[in-house]
Amino acid sequence: MKDRKCCSVDSRGGIAVIEYSDQARLASNPLVSVVMLAYGHEAYIRDAIDGVLMQRADFPIELIIAEDASPDGTLSIALDYQRQFPETIRVLTSQENVGMIENDRRARAACRGEFIALCEGDDYWTDSNKLEMQVEIMRGDENVMLVHSDVGHLIGQKTLPDANKSLRQYAPDGDFSVAAWSGPLHVYTPTMLFRRSVSDRILDSGIYEQKLEYFPGDYVIAFFCSQMGVIRYIPKSLSVYRQTPGSMMNSGEARKIHYAAQSVEIARFLIDYFRPHPSRASEMLKRFRGIYLRRLAISGSFRQLHAERRRQKQGHVSSIASLAAMAGGRALLLYRYIEERIRLRTRYRKIEQSVNAPGQ
Repeated sequence: MKDRKCCSVDSRGGIAVIEYSDQARLASNPLVSVVMLAYGHEAYIRDAIDGVLMQRADFPIELIIAEDASPDGTLSIALDYQRQFPETIRVLTSQENVGMIENDRRARAACRGEFIALCEGDDYWTDSNKLEMQVEIMRGDENVMLVHSDVGHLIGQKTLPDANKSLRQYAPDGDFSVAAWSGPLHVYTPTMLFRRSVSDRILDSGIYEQKLEYFPGDYVIAFFCSQMGVIRYIPKSLSVYRQTPGSMMNSGEARKIHYAAQSVEIARFLIDYFRPHPSRASEMLKRFRGIYLRRLAISGSFRQLHAERRRQKQGHVSSIASLAAMAGGRALLLYRYIEERIRLRTRYRKIEQSVNAPGQ
């Protein structure tokens, strides 16, 4: 069976995208496209693929495994599954690594289904009726843009069940059009099912051209959905989010700080794109800047924290010290100590300049 098709050079990435699939056996009109980003997931990807293949649904689906030139056996495993399940699986890859953002973009651009579900290569689904439950809700109300569920959070060998219940309190009716500007909108990636029309709008919005190193794709999807319709929630764990050693949460303080800083840039992009009332824009920037500054305080980056305090003159954050306090008493004491040292040094420098000035 010939299952390799090399597509043309991608107009955005500039790198040829190779697709492994059997076009004659694939469903011609899948209702759901499942996107699975995979890089270095040799130890986990079987669980992810099996969770998709076990779905009991009376509609056709396609699984797009977007493999980003992994240094391990991830691609080999994906191709083995593609040969076994040619009616469902497509594998996209390339000769060189393109990075998470471009890999995500080209995978979603390849989707053919009316709905898109996500499951990264180190996460997995646990309920064989997940897609069927979500699609039923979508089909029942055209205003529903996204359906998500509770989730299990796997850290090491321990799973924390029902880790995403708190989101409901911000908009019990599913209308986050206002709440999304001022409150959290954390929808776990493996729980999501959303309309492809939302994905197409995101692809056309220009956000992928922002030259970001970190891209909170799940947040961006949920935010667009909140502004285009309503979000529905299934109060049951249907999947597991796995926290792996190479994930952002385990990537070291420097990368976490950089991620938080780029999240501020994402907020600015969303404000420019949707043009909300100034009060909502201000509230959103305040919240994301606060997250960034808390990350600085937690990491002990007090000189950078002090620089941010001097730079931010628009009143979005009233007291950096109060944010440092949220990181704990020691962080607050260190911050105040360093701030006082900087203040005194600046004062003595001015006195010294005055004493040494000509004519004194």
